[in-house]
Amino acid sequence: MIKNFLLFGFMMALLFSCELTSDPTEKVYVAEVVGYDLNCATCILHFPNDTAQINDLLGYSPFDYYHAVNLNMEDFAIGQLVKVKARQAMDTELRACIELYATYDYPYIYVTEYEQYRDSDFIDTLELNAGACVTTYGQANLCFDSVVNDSRCPIGAVCCWEGNAEVKLDLTITGQGKHDIRLNTHSNFPSDTTIGHLNISLVKVTPYPDLDREIKPEDYRVKLSV
Repeated sequence: MIKNFLLFGFMMALLFSCELTSDPTEKVYVAEVVGYDLNCATCILHFPNDTAQINDLLGYSPFDYYHAVNLNMEDFAIGQLVKVKARQAMDTELRACIELYATYDYPYIYVTEYEQYRDSDFIDTLELNAGACVTTYGQANLCFDSVVNDSRCPIGAVCCWEGNAEVKLDLTITGQGKHDIRLNTHSNFPSDTTIGHLNISLVKVTPYPDLDREIKPEDYRVKLSV
């Protein structure tokens, strides 16, 4: 019994020590450059993912915008995405800025490491049934509304062209409102779109039409690349 008690104590101590050494400032976050502080010539960042963790780590901001005191505006473009490690800035790290332009009351942060964001790092494949929704990248809600029309040549038929399936998607991004998206399977029509930091491509619409089968609206399913 004593041995079991000692083993239990060792395991609890190990677990507790692991929790203590977990450093949220070492986690990599995706940040978007949404503006500049012209007084300080620095960048304003927004974190489209992990909102709750960012608020805990960097302090609450009404718009989830943060003033990166050590990122020079000349080095970054508006809309650019970067992967960063960050922490709250110390008073000694704040710049002495001029006061010629509007100021922003955003929390000051210090970026300890950053690297260019590569789109391929965050490609995701989603499959949705008609009427289904999914939350992707933290603050974006993507829904497959319906197939607007499906003129694809059915199995068992002879057609003069391959036809097209047009789908309707609804994308809602926090702070940016709702977007009505129409994507197509035929290459002559738009099959992808970019809204904010998200590129959405239509990969497949199933089931494929068949002369011997009726497809109900609720039977459709889409495969998307985000």
